[in-house]
Amino acid sequence: MSVKLSKRNLLLGLYIAGAALLAVTGVLWWDHRNTSPERVFWGTVRQGMMTSGVTVETKQSGTGSSLHQTVQYSMGGQAAVHTLTNLVQGGTTIIDEAVATPAADYTRYTSIKTDQKTASGKTMDFSKVLGIWAKSGGDSGQQLPQAILGTNLPLGGVVIPLAQLQPAQRDKLYSQIQKDGLYDISFKDVTASHKDGRLVYTYKVSIQPEKYATMMKQFGKSTGLHMLDALNPEQYAGQPAFTVVLTIDARAHQLVSAASEDGNIKQTYTAYDMPAIITVPTHAISSTEMQKRLQELQQ
Repeated sequence: MSVKLSKRNLLLGLYIAGAALLAVTGVLWWDHRNTSPERVFWGTVRQGMMTSGVTVETKQSGTGSSLHQTVQYSMGGQAAVHTLTNLVQGGTTIIDEAVATPAADYTRYTSIKTDQKTASGKTMDFSKVLGIWAKSGGDSGQQLPQAILGTNLPLGGVVIPLAQLQPAQRDKLYSQIQKDGLYDISFKDVTASHKDGRLVYTYKVSIQPEKYATMMKQFGKSTGLHMLDALNPEQYAGQPAFTVVLTIDARAHQLVSAASEDGNIKQTYTAYDMPAIITVPTHAISSTEMQKRLQELQQ
């Protein structure tokens, strides 16, 4: 009896071990399939269209100048953008803050340091402009669509569309991107590495300006931002392709960073889907009044 029981236990053990092996094999197969470079890239494109918020940090350097900008995007419910910018140009350093909504734009200077003098040779006094919000925009703001859609190539905005689109809009834009062949990538040349314990892939992506303009125009319509409605993508026909280097979290299907090929511009993406608390200023002067005060500084 004990011999038969031992055999049963042995068979049961072998069955359990076999089932466990099949389960592990299935998980490994699924992980390998789900993290193939091609599937990760297209999963990231689709995931970007379901994003309620993200923070993008941009660093740009040039001859005698540098830009460090942090933009918080809130795209769930009422869309809004909060921006902090540190600009250095020659002997001048300007730090400003901006809040953009569909209705209006608000900007204030938090710090201005310069070696420039007034027309009479005196040190400039910025007390009348520092910390004071200026409001612009009549029926609508301009900074919000510019921040979401971008105005400059190759990294004036976002390479992969980021927004919280409705399923029908998302499917239409996603299909258009694939049909037009917007992203030219050699998936066999994608490199894998680990960053902060995460598996990340680095892609070298070539983009035709005309196709990019077509995508951004459709993206604008999908988000209800009509800044690009009058854009004619054909005006970019014949322009050379630009290349960007994208780093993507292979398992989260999220863009980690984007950089120009020469490395002079780099964006870092964090805080996906984390609600950003953006407070709209309640007291502000007009942008016209702010311009007047800035002009008076130079006298």
